[in-house]
Amino acid sequence: EDMGRDIPGALADLAARGCIELATSAATHGYLPLLKHEKTKRLQSRMGKVGFKEVFGMEPRGLWFPECAYSPGLEELVAGEGYAYTVLDAMAVQGGKAMSQYGESTRTVPPTGRSVETVYKCCNSELAVFPRHPELCAQVWSRWTGYPGDFAYREFHKQKPRSGMRYYRVTDSAGDLCTKKPYDPTVAAARAREHAAHYVGRIEEAADESRSEVPILTTAFDTELYGHWWHEGPIFLEEVARLLAQSDAVNHATPSRILEEIDWEKVDRIEPLESSWGVNCDHTVWMNERTRPMWEKIWELEDIVNDSWALTPFGPWPGDFWELQSSVDTFLREFLLMMASDWEFLMYTGTAGDYPERRFEGHRRACIEAYARLRTALQGRELPEYAYEPLFARGDGEKLEPPEDSLEDQ
Repeated sequence: EDMGRDIPGALADLAARGCIELATSAATHGYLPLLKHEKTKRLQSRMGKVGFKEVFGMEPRGLWFPECAYSPGLEELVAGEGYAYTVLDAMAVQGGKAMSQYGESTRTVPPTGRSVETVYKCCNSELAVFPRHPELCAQVWSRWTGYPGDFAYREFHKQKPRSGMRYYRVTDSAGDLCTKKPYDPTVAAARAREHAAHYVGRIEEAADESRSEVPILTTAFDTELYGHWWHEGPIFLEEVARLLAQSDAVNHATPSRILEEIDWEKVDRIEPLESSWGVNCDHTVWMNERTRPMWEKIWELEDIVNDSWALTPFGPWPGDFWELQSSVDTFLREFLLMMASDWEFLMYTGTAGDYPERRFEGHRRACIEAYARLRTALQGRELPEYAYEPLFARGDGEKLEPPEDSLEDQ
């Protein structure tokens, strides 16, 4: 109520005052390294920015690669879209033994000897890279060795069938759901504050022990961790922010503030390793025997989009051709939704039955139907090569001009 029921507006206000920084991601969280064509990757990147500006009324400086997934060449693409920075998994920078947010794996690559306690420039681009700090991140994320697995916290997986309410605590991370004991929110809140104090202490220790002249410790997580998976997460986060503000040893800062204050003459350029923050720090979760048929269908539709200059978010639809935009909008909207990495993730975990297949196939069918309508409407018609309009409304009504290297030219 204090926000006027406008959560995005409240966040935008905090960002405008420099309290926080808002970044965006690919439009539908598409897994960029596995997409086939640059045009499709740019579609995800660009529409992520358009949607962000429509909601928050400002340009984002940062792009979060879905699943922290990086492959060579992505830096040129996103830097070309005007983004200043991204966050990568520690594996991309330091190599060594893979330790993802899902736990340690057997995969090992030669260590690079680079520190994760600083910022880098990516390859030959102007994109800045913030590597996640593996130990500090694992302390918060891991359900086995991190705070969320504490026995006092609310159990996520046990709920009442009808209401969905959760009345039980973790109790025992290895125990059956039948053994869970009643949840005490007072005890859990106190534990979250204890963990916050412990965490700030660990951050101060890491900064003190760092070999970097001015250590930059990046701790980046999915927003849904705080409050969804980890019910007490917002209490923890609030207390961490409060204690960091009181600390004499470390400061918290937004990425943009760091980029403004850093001495760029001392910043190294690196070529990050292809990686993600998933199992094995590679693409295993999203590309495997079960999900490959999905990718083959995605690639098939990618070929259609890549070969058709008409299927872009900046299609030429003036005058007599305006009725075609509906079919283009439908195709690209369903195409973006079909590319969401959620479907492959849920296939891998097996926690949602046939839901991911049904959603994927539903969006794919809608794509094909919209494309069929478009082809029928275009038969025998000569298309113009001018008058660019946005695919999605901008909110401010401003015309969105394509850059000189527009998608049609790719």
